[in-house]
Amino acid sequence: MATYKTVKRECLIDFLKSHSKYSFTVREIAAEMSSDNTIKSVPSESTVYRLMREMEREGTVRRYIDPKNRE
Repeated sequence: MATYKTVKRECLIDFLKSHSKYSFTVREIAAEMSSDNTIKSVPSESTVYRLMREMEREGTVRRYIDPKNRE
């Protein structure tokens, strides 16, 4: 499957790089990105889910499942 380098994907990657010391739920990522006025193209929550799933398959990000949290 081809990987497209969209503006929203690049914004998400930049966000994750600048917050690499933290772990987030997808909902938290979408909320943080929405509240940041410096991000030029904020992806929707569903887009963040899709992009994170793609990046996990590629090995770009790792999924961490917190047994205390179902999000």
